[in-house]
Amino acid sequence: MINNNLFLTLIIYFLVTCLSVVAVILLGHVYLLFLPLVISFIFTLMIISRIDKSIFEMTDVLLKASRGDFSGRYKARIDWEIEPLGLAINDLLENFTHLVQDFKADREELKILLDNISEALWIQNKDGNLLWTSHGFGELFTNYTPHSGQRYWEVILEPGLLDYVKEVVANPDVQIREIVIDHNFYLAKGIRNSNNDTHVFILQSIDLLKQTEQMKKDFMINLAHELRTPLTAIKGFAEAVSETAAKDNLRYLNIIRNHTDRLISLVSDLQTLAGLERLPQLNLVPINLVTFLENVKALYQHTLDERGLYLVIENCEDAPRLRVDPFKFEQIFINLIDNALRYTESGGITLHLSASEQQVGIKVCDTGKGIEPEHLPRIFERFYVADPSRNRSISGTGLGLAIVKHAVLLHQGTIEVKSEPGKGTCFSLLFPADKSVQ
Repeated sequence: MINNNLFLTLIIYFLVTCLSVVAVILLGHVYLLFLPLVISFIFTLMIISRIDKSIFEMTDVLLKASRGDFSGRYKARIDWEIEPLGLAINDLLENFTHLVQDFKADREELKILLDNISEALWIQNKDGNLLWTSHGFGELFTNYTPHSGQRYWEVILEPGLLDYVKEVVANPDVQIREIVIDHNFYLAKGIRNSNNDTHVFILQSIDLLKQTEQMKKDFMINLAHELRTPLTAIKGFAEAVSETAAKDNLRYLNIIRNHTDRLISLVSDLQTLAGLERLPQLNLVPINLVTFLENVKALYQHTLDERGLYLVIENCEDAPRLRVDPFKFEQIFINLIDNALRYTESGGITLHLSASEQQVGIKVCDTGKGIEPEHLPRIFERFYVADPSRNRSISGTGLGLAIVKHAVLLHQGTIEVKSEPGKGTCFSLLFPADKSVQ
């Protein structure tokens, strides 16, 4: 839109031009034709002078801003078309000033935070050069020299951490990993900054968490050890008294014996779980998987016959051989079958085998009551009961599936569960194939 003052100037120029032409026609003075040119030249000089002055002021403001001085502002006028540009520059500088102030404040806060962080934190570029490190990094890796341009493999000498850093650089989707450095435990996390192709790593100490976890394990072990002797004595005396007890008292003695057996079973499971959590050395031997499972089946044949249930092993041809710890591997299937029998009233249990060059798969499926979907994520937790309303006389100790998971992990396997209420439950186990025993 044309500025009002400039528009008025053009009208005056047009009127003067018209009057000059009329004067020439009426008075016959030819020299009057030059009058519009003179007026046009004068007005043009005026406009150029004003615009040039405004542009000079805007340029000066922008040059100061380029040097970091954002205090300059264009002095606005109201008579030229270039004024909106000057006002826009003022708005831009005002907004940018606020952004710079906020950025400086955030940077100072971040610097204070990073200077006082106790964790080992560092940033490295794509070539492995350490760009920035926290105070905790220098305390953990004493051979680090600040501002020396060292590469991470010249400072970090722990093989496990070096492997993790390499994996994160090669694959940004690598998850958090537990790292042990000088008998101290850390959680390592690496994040890639794709904007400048750098990686940020942090090591968070979890020694206190590990100590607390170990205290809980020690407590369970000591508790189980202390309970076993008195429970065994209670059971023995109850059995001895029952031989001479009156008929009316036998019912109460049987209740004592049943609950004592339940507590002894709980103690045994606690000791088994504690032993697995200690990550003991596995006594690996080659086994024929079908023969192994047939022997496990034989342990339950009497119970299966009494309850009218079946246990079948499918896909037995070319059965894979594995290298496992027989006792701990047996614990997996004993607990899974116990769990299946506990909640299966009709039908039975199927063990389905599969194998490839890389993995051996075993599915343990039953036709029992099934599990509600909301319970599945917590099914392997210790003492977790999926349905507290179930009859306690048929429920277990709540440790069976926790034992299963730990035994599977010891054999470098994985386990998943799928279930649907009223349609049974299926546990899928995968173990790495051992080609040396195929």
